[in-house]
Amino acid sequence: MSEKPVFPEIAADVHDFDELAECRCAMLVRLCRYVIACAEKNETIQRNPLSVYVQESRRSEEFFDAYGAKHNTYWGPFREIIAAAKFASNVLYMALHLKYAAPYYHLFPVEGDFLGATDSAVAILTDLLVDVSRALIETGRKAGLTIPTDRYNEFCPEEEYPRFFMPWDTGTRTNPDAGRTVVNIATAFLNQVESSGIIGTFRAVQERSLQDCVPDLLSERQLRRYENEFHNLQAIYDTALTGTDTERDDPDLPYLRGHITAVFHLLEIATAVGHYQERHVRFCSDEGRPRQFLAEDRARSLLVDYSLDYVVRYLDRARALCRTLLQRYAEIAEIEVPVPTYRGFHVRPSSLVAKIVRHYGTSVTMELDDEICDAASAMDIIRLNEKIYAIKRRRLAEDVTTVAEQVKGDDLMPVFLRLLEEKKIVLYSGNLYLEDFPRVEGESLPEYANRGIARLLATGKIDIRSDIHVTLHGDIRVLEDLRILATHGYGEDSMGNNVTLPADLNYLRR
Repeated sequence: MSEKPVFPEIAADVHDFDELAECRCAMLVRLCRYVIACAEKNETIQRNPLSVYVQESRRSEEFFDAYGAKHNTYWGPFREIIAAAKFASNVLYMALHLKYAAPYYHLFPVEGDFLGATDSAVAILTDLLVDVSRALIETGRKAGLTIPTDRYNEFCPEEEYPRFFMPWDTGTRTNPDAGRTVVNIATAFLNQVESSGIIGTFRAVQERSLQDCVPDLLSERQLRRYENEFHNLQAIYDTALTGTDTERDDPDLPYLRGHITAVFHLLEIATAVGHYQERHVRFCSDEGRPRQFLAEDRARSLLVDYSLDYVVRYLDRARALCRTLLQRYAEIAEIEVPVPTYRGFHVRPSSLVAKIVRHYGTSVTMELDDEICDAASAMDIIRLNEKIYAIKRRRLAEDVTTVAEQVKGDDLMPVFLRLLEEKKIVLYSGNLYLEDFPRVEGESLPEYANRGIARLLATGKIDIRSDIHVTLHGDIRVLEDLRILATHGYGEDSMGNNVTLPADLNYLRR
């Protein structure tokens, strides 16, 4: 077992740290001077030195954190500016990536000018980075650091837009599971639109100040979860579909990838802004520090008016594409499942069936005899329950007649006991209350028994057991989950008590 690390003592000579800080921040200061010079000359910040800025600010922040500067009154403000430098340079790099890469994405047109909005975001972030760079140099000088006077220029000038592409001459590959991957990605995309809460969150924060929304309505954790979901979809697509003959032969697939990628990069920006707003702006405010580079107007422009706005637009625009792909690539099959034991397809089992179908987004029908309903609609399934009960009552009437003829006599109780013994009915009440249920003159025992059954059914005292099955027709993935649901009693036991569903159906808990 390894020994616990021993934390170093508090430095006795702070000048030792000054020398280390000067060395560590020298390159970052030169990069700050490069950014300021670009602003003064009205030149575009190049991505090559900007990427170095991102790296140097991250390394400098790690250096100051290693020495505990964040909670030091002397060095804390300088470390906070380095954090702002890391944030601003990183998000600017993301926005520039979108600016230069988005024209090559396959994207459906949406309302608004996305490239123009991206240019506006780049301008805001450039101004932000210039402000932070100036503050970093000034605060470093006040802290007693020796500040380099030269600026960073160790990079090869490059054209931001490529002038050509290399020929794609490696051919294509075959993935026998490509169709299923398309279905899985399209399903996950639709689920993010419907159940993630992105659209609802966006609408909720539109008319409110960020101070009221972050983190209560819009948290870094929430944004990061959205970002990770779409990053995963992009990774799955690139691993299983990019360069395949399936992608080559289906012109719609690049549009699926384009919308996933655009949404992912926009969420990257949203997450970074949300993180800075939640972790740093609020921290400075709580600590009484005045320096807040990301003011309300800048934060709202980047987070709400740009990132989330276009996330919602591109999510909404790709819905129809995903549904088309689901119908095109879904593997259609047919299975039979039993009707729920407890009261058939009442509200709970019908809702679970419909939720599974909507989770996948494909069409599934439920059929009983000649009646067909949409399995994505709980109300349609509940209406089918009327037919189920008509069949149950008809079958039970035949059983009641047979049992009554065998039992003979005038008492109903032996008939009901035989039906219970043969598991034709299930009893929900300990007392059948048949004493006040007289026989009508001229009524046969089978007629009397069937009338009694109808009364007990109407009052919920009993239910009819049956082996009725319904036929489900649709996407094989959906059918498999519906089979699992049916195997576990549709979430209920024979008495209507809740049953824990297996891990395969965890998404039903959302």
